[in-house]
Amino acid sequence: MSQRIIHLSPGDVAGFDIGTRSPTNRQLYDPRPGGLLFVGDNSFIRPYGWGSDTIHIERGSGPISFNGCTIQASGATNGKGKGIHYGTSKEYGNAGIMEHDALILNGCHSFAPAPAPGRQHSAVWGVMTYNTDIHLEDCTFDYFFSAEHTGYSHGFAKYGLAIKRCQFQASGGEGWKVATRPEEVWFAPEAEISVSGSEFRNWYQPWSWRGGAGLVLQGSGARKISLDDVGFFGGDGQRSKCLMIDDGGQRYYDHEGVVRGPGAANGHVDINRCGFNGVGTEWYTSIVKVDTIDRFNPVDHKNALSFKMRGSGVYGERTFLNVNGVDTVSVKGCNTPAIKRYGDAHGFNTLHETQLKIEQQPLVPVSQGTA
Repeated sequence: MSQRIIHLSPGDVAGFDIGTRSPTNRQLYDPRPGGLLFVGDNSFIRPYGWGSDTIHIERGSGPISFNGCTIQASGATNGKGKGIHYGTSKEYGNAGIMEHDALILNGCHSFAPAPAPGRQHSAVWGVMTYNTDIHLEDCTFDYFFSAEHTGYSHGFAKYGLAIKRCQFQASGGEGWKVATRPEEVWFAPEAEISVSGSEFRNWYQPWSWRGGAGLVLQGSGARKISLDDVGFFGGDGQRSKCLMIDDGGQRYYDHEGVVRGPGAANGHVDINRCGFNGVGTEWYTSIVKVDTIDRFNPVDHKNALSFKMRGSGVYGERTFLNVNGVDTVSVKGCNTPAIKRYGDAHGFNTLHETQLKIEQQPLVPVSQGTA
């Protein structure tokens, strides 16, 4: 069934709920039977009324799309303000996945406003979902004044996460995070993660209690993770962490869907023509990391099925490209003279090469790669 189209009025639009009931007594849109497509006309969706979310979407609403809208995140006084919330944790009794649940943003801008006097942040998150597929295309996000992440995906419905040509201009915590914790969400065996033609900048502000990286995938369970033509413009110290792929502290489904199983917490990782830049701490920082969170407790699973990087630039003083718990690791054709020139022209500091750190192998520059 096709989505029902709703044309939003120009100018300010009050925040609303989508589902069969409104938990906040605001405008309610019923998505049945085939989901909804909201088409903006210079439309500015603002927080309205009681509630944590500018837009709240009930589990089972199907595909919900927004085209050409500006969405301001709520600065709810209960400390949980968000721009869009879709779905609920299975801790609330969900019987299983609703495989048509999807959030699609096309040509949208979403942001956290400046905080009230005396506060350091306004909203907490930009987008939060549970067992929901996400497709973002030609969008910009500015969540400098958030406390946590621009986006927080808790598992998927069927297909996974796709990000195309998006700009993550700033985030209080992480740029985008995926966590597929068995106690919160169901496993989606076909899910994949794809990010292309996008940039991540200015993550992890001093007021955030949730640091991390530009893109964080914790026990994603995705069968494939693809990054193509993605730029990570990291900062100094802990803010130099660009990409983290791990097992979520052993809170994961393995690639076969087994809770804390013996397989891999993430699928095949394939990185092409990407850039990673930052300056590590005096103890060195993993600018790209594929590992378990708790290195002090041995684990009997893999962190990813494989790791491959081609034609990418990875630069930063006191930084590692750190890969552990992966059987097949291949890094080739990176940090070449042509890639260095390209990085210099696009604002990267390429003075220092990142060191390639693979378990039981000597440290080498990324340009040397693997055998």
